[in-house]
Amino acid sequence: MPNARTITLTWIVPSPRSLAFLFIGAVLGALLLGPGQATGVTTYTRSVSCSGFNFNPIDATTQKAWHPTERYLYRTGSAAADGYFLCDPGLPHKAVVTRVRFTLFDSTDVTEIRYCALFRGGLAATFPSPAPNEIAQVPTTGHVEKPGKVRLQDTSINFATIDNSQYAYWLQCQMYGDPRDYDEVGLYGAEVTFRITASNG
Repeated sequence: MPNARTITLTWIVPSPRSLAFLFIGAVLGALLLGPGQATGVTTYTRSVSCSGFNFNPIDATTQKAWHPTERYLYRTGSAAADGYFLCDPGLPHKAVVTRVRFTLFDSTDVTEIRYCALFRGGLAATFPSPAPNEIAQVPTTGHVEKPGKVRLQDTSINFATIDNSQYAYWLQCQMYGDPRDYDEVGLYGAEVTFRITASNG
C-alpha cells in the first residue's frame, strides 16, 4: 500500500531500583510531615488554668484567706474540716490531656498539701455512682518538709481524652494540718496542658 506508516509504541518500565527509591521517598516524606500534616489534620497544644482564687473549700468548716495571689488555709476551723479545695478547669470536649501542674506553697512542718490532682466523675444515671477516676496527681509537699513555693507536675496521664458528655472534671488539693500562723500553706493555682484538633477547637 502506498504511504503506509508504521507506528511504534514504547513502554518505559521503571527498574526495580527506581521503584525502591520511590517507595523509600514516600515513607520518609510521611515521617517528616508527621501524622497531623500527612493526613491533613491540624493539632494544637493549648492549656487552661485555675487561679488560686477559684479554688474553694467543699465544706463550711474549712476557713480560707488570700495574699496576694495565693489561696491559703487560714485554719481548719474544727476537727471535722477536711481542707479540700476544688476548681473547675473548663476543659474542652475531646481535648487530650498531656500534663497537669500545681503551684503550691508550704513553709511549715505541721501542714502539707496533698492529693493535688485532676479527677473526673461519671454523669450516668446509675446508683450507686461509681468512684471517680484519677487522671493525674502531683506529689505531696510533705508533712515535715518545708519546700516553700514549688511547681509540681504529672505527665503520666490516665483517661486522657476529655468527654464532657459522660463525665464532669475538677482540680483538687487538700491542705492538711493546722497552720500555726497565717499564710503557711497555700495554693497559687493549677494548669492543664492538652492537645486538640482544629475541628474540635
